[in-house]
Amino acid sequence: MSMGRVRVGKPCPNPTRSKDDLEAWHEEWRAGQELKRKEHVAQVERQHAEHSAQDTFRNKQLLALIESKIQAIKA
Repeated sequence: MSMGRVRVGKPCPNPTRSKDDLEAWHEEWRAGQELKRKEHVAQVERQHAEHSAQDTFRNKQLLALIESKIQAIKA
C-alpha cells in the first residue's frame, strides 16, 4: 500500500518563483505559525486558570464539609 504525500496548511509556493518571493512567502508562513502558537498558549493559560479556580472552589467546599463534620463529632 503506497502512502500519498501529506500536505498540512498552506501549500509550498511555486519553486520557480524568485528567491525574494520565496523568502517573503516563508516569512509570512513563519508569522502565521507564530500567531497560531501564541493563540494556543493563550488558550491553554485560560484553561489552566479556569481549572485552578474550579479546584480552589471545590477545595473550599470540602474544607467546610470537613470542618462541619469535626464540629458535629465534637458536639
